[in-house]
Amino acid sequence: MRDTVVLVSGFGDDGRGGVFAVAEDGVEILDSLPTVGLAVGDKQLARLLRAPGELTGSTELLVYDTRGIVEYRRLDAVRDPHDVLADGDGWLVVSTGTNEIVRVDARGALDSVWRGNGEADAWHVNCLARSGALYASAFGKFASFKQWRGRRAVGRGRMWNIGTGEIVLEGLTHPHTPRCADGRWIVCESLGGAVSRFDAGGKRTDEAILGGYTRGLAVTEEHILVGVSAPRDDRAATAHVVWLDRSSLVEQQRVALPCREVYDVVAAEPAYADAIRTGFATNPYRVGTLLAAQWKKADRAADACKIRAALPAERVAGDRFTIEVEIENTGSSWLGSVDPQPVFVASRWIDGSGTQVDGDRMALPVVLGPGQRTLVALPISAPAPGDYELNVALVREGLYWLDGASARVEVRTRAPNC
Repeated sequence: MRDTVVLVSGFGDDGRGGVFAVAEDGVEILDSLPTVGLAVGDKQLARLLRAPGELTGSTELLVYDTRGIVEYRRLDAVRDPHDVLADGDGWLVVSTGTNEIVRVDARGALDSVWRGNGEADAWHVNCLARSGALYASAFGKFASFKQWRGRRAVGRGRMWNIGTGEIVLEGLTHPHTPRCADGRWIVCESLGGAVSRFDAGGKRTDEAILGGYTRGLAVTEEHILVGVSAPRDDRAATAHVVWLDRSSLVEQQRVALPCREVYDVVAAEPAYADAIRTGFATNPYRVGTLLAAQWKKADRAADACKIRAALPAERVAGDRFTIEVEIENTGSSWLGSVDPQPVFVASRWIDGSGTQVDGDRMALPVVLGPGQRTLVALPISAPAPGDYELNVALVREGLYWLDGASARVEVRTRAPNC
């Protein structure tokens, strides 16, 4: 799992949501935009933003490359969006409110690829999966608007082949997020808080009962990760991600999330977590220009950050080397290396008498909003032989250093061998 990050999308009627990077030891909030489907495509990642109005709210599709948002689409014809799936140079989107699946091509044009009979949201079609062919899941074949509510959908759910219409699995209850692993289908049966596994003939072979409302499922080399939403009648509860052993479905770990409902769980390249943090702020000059009004008078109290860097204990005088510095904006202002009051990452050498020797400076590669982070490769030159404290911190150019946000180490420089 070192080459991947687990991304989880969340939403809720309390306004909390977003995309989170989840590990067994904790959760990082990448942003707070309520989100349903996530999908990894060819060098891109897509997400669907969910407005709380279901059939009245606008649907928005965001597409990221590894730098940040590369494409924005407003999908006015899509109602109550649920899932998204890569499809060549486009994306398939589930429009639950219109009882259909649509394709968004590279130009933004929409074409319907499947439509169920009955009124809006009669079937509650919700999730997509590809295993050779394209498959979808739904709560059942109903005729009227949300006829599936209550207990009417128990045992009525199905999964079918979009191309042929063949029903692959049936007798399900609120199915979501079908995934094929080890030649078998794994499906969240959400109403019962279950994850069920089926053999090649469609027979249920085993299951795990996790409580809550199971939805969102990713398969890794050793685990199955499942999203568990809080029960809707328990206002104090929160959502979780659960790690299951891939072979036995035995629960191994459970991590709480800062939202009430989970929609999707995907494993992706770590660069996509950075891209979500960056969002639209891919052009530091443009972002800095828009925010310049906030910077006309620097507010020292609003500037805060954390610096992480591995610093050497000893160097040869005159050596030039590079260290990787991680910077996290923990304040309420924006931090960027743009006018009128730029911020840089810089080094300082302080000798035993307190004399300071300024070192190298590097611009931040992006403008950091509150809560965002980035990496900077900072070149450093070792001073004349002696004992020094090497200090790496941010500096608001011409104004002040961000005290208390430094990475410090005692460094002894020595004369080069002759």
